[in-house]
Amino acid sequence: MTAKDFFKSTAFKCLVTLLCVLLVSGIFLTIMHGLLEVTDEEKFQRFLSGIYDKQVTTTEQDISKKNTNLSNAVINNVYKVEDDGNYILNVSGKNGYGGNVLCWVVIMPNSDGKSVGGVGNVKVPIADNPGESFLNQISSSVFDKFGQDFKNDIVYEYGYDENGSNGSMYVNTGASYTMRGISNAVNGAITFMNAFLSGEDIKEDDPWENFAFHEFINMEQTSWTKADGVITYTVTTKPCAPADPFKLEIKVGADKTITDIAITKNGSTEGYETDMFNVKSLVGKDLAYFTGICGDDMAYIGDYSGNADISTGATRSNYLCMYAAAFAIANYDYISNLKVYTEYINLDDTTAQAADGVVTYSVTTKAFSPTVSFKLEIKVGADKTITDISITKNGSTEGYDSDMFNVKSLVGKDLAYFTGICGDDMAYIGDYSGNADISTGATRSNYLCMYAAAFAIANYDSYLAQANGGNE
Repeated sequence: MTAKDFFKSTAFKCLVTLLCVLLVSGIFLTIMHGLLEVTDEEKFQRFLSGIYDKQVTTTEQDISKKNTNLSNAVINNVYKVEDDGNYILNVSGKNGYGGNVLCWVVIMPNSDGKSVGGVGNVKVPIADNPGESFLNQISSSVFDKFGQDFKNDIVYEYGYDENGSNGSMYVNTGASYTMRGISNAVNGAITFMNAFLSGEDIKEDDPWENFAFHEFINMEQTSWTKADGVITYTVTTKPCAPADPFKLEIKVGADKTITDIAITKNGSTEGYETDMFNVKSLVGKDLAYFTGICGDDMAYIGDYSGNADISTGATRSNYLCMYAAAFAIANYDYISNLKVYTEYINLDDTTAQAADGVVTYSVTTKAFSPTVSFKLEIKVGADKTITDISITKNGSTEGYDSDMFNVKSLVGKDLAYFTGICGDDMAYIGDYSGNADISTGATRSNYLCMYAAAFAIANYDSYLAQANGGNE
């Protein structure tokens, strides 16, 4: 067959027809894919509609300049429902069973739009809360109660309170600690939205108000140890834009001067580190040196103050280091008498007596769900080791007390033993840490006993001085 015959053949005509069909189909599919493609934004709007229980359009609100870290919850995101003016909040309620409980809460404003008028859907996705083992035991009727029980100034307590006892509105769900976290999330959502709708911010008590010069200090990331009259600080500052936060190790002696100082994380803007002063020049300086430069309030003196001790081309970086040093000196006396490792200690029900160099404690811990509070008698000798320890009230969950370690095994242990297991901050290392000294099947009970022992050793000097006439 010649080429001319081929182009006139039926086979060629069929081939051309097939190619045309494929071309048209491809163009059609491309157009339809573009028309039907679901964007990430559309997927998220569908998710929020699922939270709301009907199709809605939402707009995320700017909360970047608001106080979102509340005492009972963290506000992650706020979305306004454009259809009716309600709001959907993503909130993490504090103090659940496994930590924070991630919740979605619908808030309905009053008719004036300036305060909260009601609570709508409350949903807690199991997939987003792997630490809440009993979340699936909470029925939908319990979540409905948030809306049914709403009234002005309500504080929901459907779970346990902070001490592990039944809350004022307790509902028996089988997940009482998780319900505490969820209640905290809804309470936090209401508190935040009352402030947000009124155009105000939330002002909570400053937990660090007793510390001098803490405006530029990140107190949650600042710690210290005390030994032989020297306080050793690990200080993290806040930023002073354009300078980012600094981290410093600072030692202050009994004469309230800097005995050593070093930068462990430099927050100076890139390229300006070399313009900073040498922080070692602060060794030997007292508080009067720093207030002589920055004033009694240690306020920032400006980029172009002309003071040779601070204005070096990296003035804000120098200021943060000076501020950290002033903080360390100014709080020497307060911290010398301050108790450490108190997060899990009920100080109102803890006492100490001293005789012949031995401090004898009666320590009551706080609850650590599902474990309730323990009470222990602890003796610490002059070598700062446990000389005796016993449990006078066992807070272990019923049936698990036999899984606990023998607290007598702590006799002879010093602080390094406990911090070697839990770290310098004595934080909980987890239910399944694998550490044979604590993970025995009653890990949280063991932890509270270890924490109480660490508290007793770490505060030996303070309680001894107090018993000998020192001031608390």
